Formats: sequence, C-alpha cells, structure tokens
Amino acid sequence: MKQINGDANRNKNASVFFRSGDFAWRLEPDFGSRIPRAMKNLGCPTGCCDKDGNLYLVSRDVNRPIVVLDKDGNYIRDFGEGLFLYLHDIKITPNNTLLCVDSGHHVAREITFAGELVKDIGTLDQASDTGFDPDVWDSLRTDGRIASYDVYFNAGLDFVEKMRSIKRTAGPFNKPTGVAFNSKGEIFFSDGYGNAAVHKFSAGGELLKTWGQPGEGPGKFLINHAIWVDAKDRVWICDREGSSVHVFSDDGEILAYATKGFMQPTGVWGDKDYVYVGERGGGLSVFNMDMTLVAQIGFAFCSLRFHGICGNANSDLFVFPLHSFLGYPVMKLTRV
Repeated sequence: MKQINGDANRNKNASVFFRSGDFAWRLEPDFGSRIPRAMKNLGCPTGCCDKDGNLYLVSRDVNRPIVVLDKDGNYIRDFGEGLFLYLHDIKITPNNTLLCVDSGHHVAREITFAGELVKDIGTLDQASDTGFDPDVWDSLRTDGRIASYDVYFNAGLDFVEKMRSIKRTAGPFNKPTGVAFNSKGEIFFSDGYGNAAVHKFSAGGELLKTWGQPGEGPGKFLINHAIWVDAKDRVWICDREGSSVHVFSDDGEILAYATKGFMQPTGVWGDKDYVYVGERGGGLSVFNMDMTLVAQIGFAFCSLRFHGICGNANSDLFVFPLHSFLGYPVMKLTRV
C-alpha cells in the first residue's frame, strides 16, 4: 500500500493572491500562527500597528485583552487584564498612548503601553439614553464574550431588527465601536452598537459635536461599526448592517455615500493615498483620495471576511476575521 500524506505546511508553502485591476495582494493566512496554542481561538476583532510594525491585537478574552505581535508575527506579550469588559477598537494616540474603545463599559480608556490607566473618555458603565434595549446585546453574550460565531450569525437578522429599537441619537456613549484621530489631534468616535452617532472631541477630551441618525441612507446608521479619518481629515464610517460607507467633513457634513455592491463594511483604515474598507461578507474595497472606488477584491464568504482592518507603515494590511475563521486570529495582505 502506498502511504500518501498531505503537506503539513501547506498554508506556508502555497500562495494565495487577490487581484482587482492594477491592485494585487498576497494573503498570508498564518501570520498569527506563532501565538501560543492556548490563545489560538481568542477571537480578535481588530488591531493597530506602531511605528516599528508591532501589531496590537484586540482580544475577546477579558484576561488578555491586548496581545502584541512583532512585525513578523511572533508573540511578544499580552496585557490589560481587569481593564475591559468588551474591547472593540484600539488606536495609538498622538501622545503615544493607546486609546481603547470598550463597548461593554460604554467608555474609551486611554492607557500606557505598560497597561496603566491614564484617563477615561465617557463615564464608566453609564450608557447614554437612546431608547436602545440592552437585552438585545446581552442575549448574544456569555460571560463578557459573544457566545459563539454560529449563535451570533444565526441571530443576525433578529439582531438587526431589534437594533431598530434605537429611538434617537444621544451623546457619548452607548456601546461605542471605534475611534480615530485627525491631523489636529481631535478625536472621533463611532458610537454604534447602542447609538447611531459620531462624536467629535477636542484633543483634550472635550465633546465638540455629535451627529448622525438611526435609520438608513446618507448620514443615517443601522450599526456604525468602524471609523477612520483620512489624510484629508475626512471622517469615514462603515455602517455594517446598512452595507454602506459614509464620508463626512470633520464638522459632520456628508460628502459621499457608498452603497450597493458592498458586503457589510465592518472595518476601515487608510494611508496617504487610499482608504481600505474591509467587509464582513468577504472582500476589500479601496478608495482613492478623490473618494473614488478603485478596486474591490474577494467574493461572498471567501477567506477575506473582515471584522476589523489595520495597516503598517508599508501599507501591508491585516485582516481580523474574528469568529469567521477560528484559528486565524489575524491574516496579512501584502501588496505585490
């Protein structure tokens, strides 16, 4: 009998490419494979990169909510235990600290790279009054985590319908989802799991303006899930359940609205030339600085099922599938 064995390193030895027009990327699914075995199925919603290319992963594990990898994907450390309930986004501030958006605690927590709390933006455990029914969220969570991807996915339609219980836009925060900074250091939040708002704060943390409405259409949100401020200080919002992307001036004027042909935009990141929108349904959409769509890769239910996205100084992109592909906490897309 001939014994035939498959390639145990097929993920490393095979090459997977995605192409759209002049844009092409090579997918490295095993980028996060050097995470310790006990941490393989953490579920990482998003992350951010520092100037040295180290990657700070957000984790669904309340005992190790921030996991750090070096530029080659090697595990360095984890920290932040006891600080967060449901960490959803993380960004490096202009002050070289970390600003962490906690949907569970209704707050953004600024911490040092050593994990020391600097300050909170918002009031810990105090949700703003939007009319949202918190049971919608709590029914999908167990001990501070989503019970499972299958439960979440199968409850998806019902969840969206119940999200319509949001009666009005309110101030910060009711289960905020994301944060970004403009060139002046001003801070912008997407407040989207229990609110339908974008909040603008001064660099010092003073609330300057709130905009947005519950609903569908330009400037209206079902779940404003992610936020980015581009190189021209325009504010990009991904409405996941609205399958749309909204672009605003930094004062809340609607500048562009992208819909049709998008599969649940969930994450957004940009460099000086492009804005990259990752889609939960399976794809990546790329816009240039004229707010023109220049590339779309992937297809429904392919391996590019984003919950979050970030990039490094080389504009390599990182895919955070969350529960879509257990065992792949983060994958890397390198442009070729």
